Amino acid sequence: MVRRCLAIAVLLLGLAPAAAPASGPAGDPPVNAEGLFTQPWFQAATGDLQADLAAARAAGRTLAVLWEQKGCGYCRQMHTVNFRIAPDVAYIREHFHVVQMNLWGEDKVRDMDGSQVTQADLARRYNVTGTPMALFFKDDGTVAFLLPGYAPPPVFRAVFEYVQTRGYETATLREWFRQRGPGG
Repeated sequence: MVRRCLAIAVLLLGLAPAAAPASGPAGDPPVNAEGLFTQPWFQAATGDLQADLAAARAAGRTLAVLWEQKGCGYCRQMHTVNFRIAPDVAYIREHFHVVQMNLWGEDKVRDMDGSQVTQADLARRYNVTGTPMALFFKDDGTVAFLLPGYAPPPVFRAVFEYVQTRGYETATLREWFRQRGPGG
C-alpha cells in the first residue's frame, strides 16, 4: 500500500525517477564492520534508542533509524544515488539524527521502553521486514513514520520533508503529496 502511494506520488508530482548525483568520487561508499554501506555523516548508534533520541532532540533534530543489511542491492542504490545528491544530504543532515541498524544484527540495543534486545529482534518489533527501511521517531519516542523499501530521490527527499514538517499529524502521505501540488 505504501509503495503504491509512493508510486502514485511520483506520478502526481511529475517527478523524474532519478536526479543527478552530487559531484564526488565514483564507486561504492565505505562499508562498516558489519558489511553495511555507510556514510561519514551518520551518527554512531549508542545501542540505546532513548539516548539516540535524546541526542537528536538536544541537536534540534528528528531521530531516523535506517535499517539495512549486508548485500542489499537497494541499500547500495540508496547510498550510491540518493546519498550523492548534495542538497538532499544537506537537508537530511540539518534536520535528522541518522543512525544505522542491521536487520540481522546480534548487537544488543535498548528499545524506547527500556527493554534490551538484539537489533534483529528490535527490527521485528517495529515490523521492519526488508531493507532499506527508514524509521522516524517523534520526540516522545513513538513512531512518526516508516518508509519501507527504496524510494527514488524525489520521493525520498519528500518523505524526509513530510516527517520534518510533521505532515503526518494532519494528513496521510498521499494526502500530503496532493496538498503540495506538482513540484511541491
